[in-house]
Amino acid sequence: MIGAVVFVQVQLFACERKIRNPLGHLVALSSACMLFGETLFYILGNLGFQFGSFPTLPFIPEGLASITANMTLAGLILSAYSYDQVIDGDWEEQKKIKIGYGKRWQPEFGRK
Repeated sequence: MIGAVVFVQVQLFACERKIRNPLGHLVALSSACMLFGETLFYILGNLGFQFGSFPTLPFIPEGLASITANMTLAGLILSAYSYDQVIDGDWEEQKKIKIGYGKRWQPEFGRK
């Protein structure tokens, strides 16, 4: 059971690593870290280390709020991944065009 959850989390981290959009990457990374942290606290709780109330295993929750939070985090990761695949073009080239990378700004007056 834990092996299946760890496999799903590895897949979510693999999706997160493929995202090129900086904002999508940040959202996916934070969501994946939250799910990984919940799994880590669950494993530590089973080994005898209690940190407050006993945590639940992600994707196998005990209540409606836990399943909603876990599925929302997984949905954010997959949404960022699918949105990133829609956008065409080279991100580095788009950043250069957008911010004028490599060009020095010069005022219009006083130039001949």
